[in-house]
Amino acid sequence: MTRKTVATNNLEAYDVYLKANAMFAGGTEEDNLKAIELYRKVVELDPEFAQAWAKLSNAYSEQYFRYVGDMGAPQHAKAALDRALAINPNLPQAHNSLGYYLTSYIMDYDSAFKELTFAEKYLPDNAAVHMNFSYLYRRLGKWDKALERARLAMELNPRDPNTFSDMSDISLFLRNYDESRKYIDQAISLDSLNGLLHKEKLLGELIGGNGIRGAREVIKEVPKELDPVEVMITPNGVGLGALGYWRFDLISPITSDLPQRFSKSYKVSRRHTYWTNMGQIYELLGDIANAMIQYDSARLYLEPELEKYPDDFHLEASMGVVYSLLGRHEEAIRHSSRAKELLPISDCFW
Repeated sequence: MTRKTVATNNLEAYDVYLKANAMFAGGTEEDNLKAIELYRKVVELDPEFAQAWAKLSNAYSEQYFRYVGDMGAPQHAKAALDRALAINPNLPQAHNSLGYYLTSYIMDYDSAFKELTFAEKYLPDNAAVHMNFSYLYRRLGKWDKALERARLAMELNPRDPNTFSDMSDISLFLRNYDESRKYIDQAISLDSLNGLLHKEKLLGELIGGNGIRGAREVIKEVPKELDPVEVMITPNGVGLGALGYWRFDLISPITSDLPQRFSKSYKVSRRHTYWTNMGQIYELLGDIANAMIQYDSARLYLEPELEKYPDDFHLEASMGVVYSLLGRHEEAIRHSSRAKELLPISDCFW
């Protein structure tokens, strides 16, 4: 067996790799950041471990695409991919990661399809390959095909709550609200302490369920181990998603300790979403002056990020919302229009 057909001969590297895979499957930004840390350790232990480089790339892509937590993550993802393919140009896991990268960041959907097709040829029963096809079809607005691929991933990995969550998400877009609720309930049954899953259920109620009344019931169902505040926040929100769900008056009573509870529940490094959520909390408490301070803190966070990444639609959309919250409407329209130019609906249906 040649060196390129063996994952690694370093047992310590392989042990850390398995731990990293477990963290990557966790389904939260905290888990993903830990996975990145562990994958980096793996490739330090064995720089020729191509599969680990491919997984590191996938985790970085996820940090940008799903969690919108690091605008520099795509560059790290590409560097890890280049390393994996230099070690083994035919590694199907690397082509799968490249397909995801091309879908989520470059938006070169034809090339992404080719890469995923190559990966599927050698990994026909790999849930991650089918899920990446699902993401690609969602971007293309081919929702029935996206649902079909997500269902295959779910059948191949029936203990992964993330596959059920994706099925719920697609069903919600297709306005199959009962199906969406069924899948998110299954996801929660597999990982009841994952606040993101309860948040997705809350969103489903607001969009296509029983509205605010149904969303309030979701808040009541949150396990006692979770603060309901954790379900209200959206650290990975883009544009309007950066606002969380405070404007729907779902938490009662409104108490003076909400800012402290929110800070405790915001478990990732602070970015603009911290201050947009905090601003709305102060508005609920009637402290408008402090709310404006929070919104301006979000602006101050985003400005240097936009200087560093001037063509990132996430940042432009979020800046538009922040200026709207500050009452600076002309600037809000300018940044929102720029976001629309960077990502027209014809290029991305999801």
